[in-house]
Amino acid sequence: MACKQCGKCCTQFSIVYPNNDEQAEFLRARGFKAWQSNDKFTQWVLRTRCPHLTQENKCDIYEGRPLACQVFPVTLMYQKIGLDPDKAVPKGCGYKFNEETQTYE
Repeated sequence: MACKQCGKCCTQFSIVYPNNDEQAEFLRARGFKAWQSNDKFTQWVLRTRCPHLTQENKCDIYEGRPLACQVFPVTLMYQKIGLDPDKAVPKGCGYKFNEETQTYE
């Protein structure tokens, strides 16, 4: 997989937590919004632009970027816990989940 350099992944932060009222209150207080959920898990999204994303949608710390950025979009766990893997990537991202190969392309 090669990055499509659309910059979409650098404009939101996404995490998954087991459903918990206290955790939900904590995340909402910090600007996160529930994106998708089921009876056990919720994907939370914070829409914010990474300060290292340039106007050309390039990472200005690419060689030293965080591990979460290096492995994006490794989100196979979404399907295992019953969440939609296509919602694991930001709207407009070039990656699409391939059900047959269980990978993003």
